[in-house]
This record gives sequence, C-alpha cells and structure tokens, in this order.
Amino acid sequence: MMACTREFHPARAVWGEVRSALRGALRGPIKGALFSALIAALCPLLTAAQTAPYPNHAVKILSVYPSGSGPDLVARVFADKLGRLWNQQVIVEPRPGANGFIAMEAARHAAPDGYTWVVVGDSHMTLNPHLFRDVPYNPENDFTPLALQYRTPFFAAVSASGPYPNVQALLDAIRARPGKISVGIPYIGSPAHLGAVTLEQELGSSMVHVPFKENAALFAALSNGDLDWVIGTIASAGAFYKSGRLKFLAVISKDRLASYPDIPTLAEAGGPPRLRVGAWVAFVGPRGIPADTVNQINRAVNQVLTDEDFRQRMAGFGFLPGGATPDELAELIHTDLARNAEAIRRAGIKAE
Repeated sequence: MMACTREFHPARAVWGEVRSALRGALRGPIKGALFSALIAALCPLLTAAQTAPYPNHAVKILSVYPSGSGPDLVARVFADKLGRLWNQQVIVEPRPGANGFIAMEAARHAAPDGYTWVVVGDSHMTLNPHLFRDVPYNPENDFTPLALQYRTPFFAAVSASGPYPNVQALLDAIRARPGKISVGIPYIGSPAHLGAVTLEQELGSSMVHVPFKENAALFAALSNGDLDWVIGTIASAGAFYKSGRLKFLAVISKDRLASYPDIPTLAEAGGPPRLRVGAWVAFVGPRGIPADTVNQINRAVNQVLTDEDFRQRMAGFGFLPGGATPDELAELIHTDLARNAEAIRRAGIKAE
C-alpha cells in the first residue's frame, strides 16, 4: 500500500479520519488498488496544507503585564505592526497576576506551533526562579526563546520639591544616615531592589526599602514626599515626570538615553561608576517550536523593531529596541540566571 512519507503534525488527526473513512467506504476486489490510488492523490494536497507558509492564521501573544501598563501598550503597538507585516491578526491577551505564573503557565502548555507566545520580562525569566520556592516552570527547559523586544534603563528619581537637587546630595545623605533614607521599590527582588542593595554595598551604608504593589502608588508617594527616592523607569514614572511632580537625577546605565539627553549617567553625576540597573522584555514560546518557525518569528520581530514609527513610540517610554537572535536571547537568559542568582544570594533577598 502506498503511504505518505511526510509526517503530519497539525493535520495528523484529519489525515487519520480521511484514511479511516476511505477504508470503510471502499469494499470489494478493487479496494486495494483504488485505496492506494486515492491515497497517492491526497498526499500532495495534505502535504501542501501542512507546509503552508507561517503564519496562516491568527497569532496570540499572552502577556504577564496588566492592561494599560507601558509594556502592554508597546506590545499592542507591536502587534498591530506585526499583523500588518504578516497580513494576519496578532492578538495581545493580558494575563497578569501571580508573579507572571498565570501567563507563563498558559504559554508553557500551548501547542508548540508558533501561534502562542508570551511577552515576559527578565524578572520572570531570571529573577523569579531564584526568589520563589515553587516556580512552576524552568525558564531554560520549558520555553523557546523567540526574540528580544527591548531593553529599558532605570533612573534615580526624587520629588521635584524634595531636598535632593542632585545625585551627590542624595548619596551624601545615604552615607551620613544609615538605615534612615527610604527608597521605594516595585517589589522584593525586582531589578530596582537589587540595584538599591548593590548601591548600599558600594556606599557601605543601608537604606529602608519600601515595596509597593502598584507603580502609581509608588510614584505618588515619592512626589508627595513620603519617600526619599525611587529607582524607576520612564514607562512607570513618565506621567509624574512630565507633570513636574518628580525629577530624574541620573540614568543608572553606561550611556545617556537618546530620548532624554539632558539626564546624566550615574557615573557622570558622581555615583558608583560600575552600577547598572536595567531590564529587558522578550518573546518566548512553548518548548518545541520548529526551528524554521522560530527563525521566521525572529526575523519578523526584528523587522518591526526597525520601523521608525515604532521606534519613536518606544523612545517615549524610554525603551531601547532589542534585536537579538534566538541563540543570543537564550544566552542572555542563561547568563542573567547565573548573575542574578549570585546577586540575590549576596544580598540575602527572599521573596515574601
């Protein structure tokens, strides 16, 4: 009997039904020859369906971020651009909560066909596995790296009406008053928290770390004078900055941000020259997505990242386009897992 030599994956169930129906319908002496002829005729059709160019239907991007947040808004603009490029619908579906576990678990159990991704931050991939005892996923073994969307540096922010006109004044206060200066952080174990701990170690002092569940409450407290300073991003603090309620003393990165060129780096402002606080956001999918599909996704994402309109929108949030290959993203995840494990161990941080 003739048989298709190609292994069918999405079409496997349909193919089995067709073959069973033919066997049942064809009876009598001509069964063998006619069955083989029909199989030979159908093989190219089913093979063509199986090898239809990716994507041939809607792509869903799950998100660990809540609706209306900076990463969510950028993801929606990105999805619109990508949908136009592919002439297919690209849907962003926020599933926030549980430290990102909800969205990541849904993505981990999705079919590995390239039609379900999840947009995640470095904290979900490289911090949470070291902070929480029962993380339901392995960041390297359970996901397929697809593409790096962007990086974002963090800033040292203070109240516009506060007592710190510059970085040096803030650092002097931290040194002179150990355990008295308050720094607001999004949550225990966040990149901002690790940055604050590293700064303490650099200065040989200590601060009061005040975690907040919501960024709006965090920066409202800062602008009202309830906190001394905050390590935050343009995306989270931009509205307060633009309204004049807070100011950025420095960007805690190697270079100034092109969209905010007047803000010096921490080193330029007199702070520890080696201190860096930043984050990245990437797309990953379930383990087992075929390599050719991964490469098609990566090329398309990187093409959207060169779109000038999209780049300008990202710049408004202080985001820097990514552009890594899947292998480079995999290496970034691997490297940051090791680096953050050591930083968390050294700082003695435990998630609550």
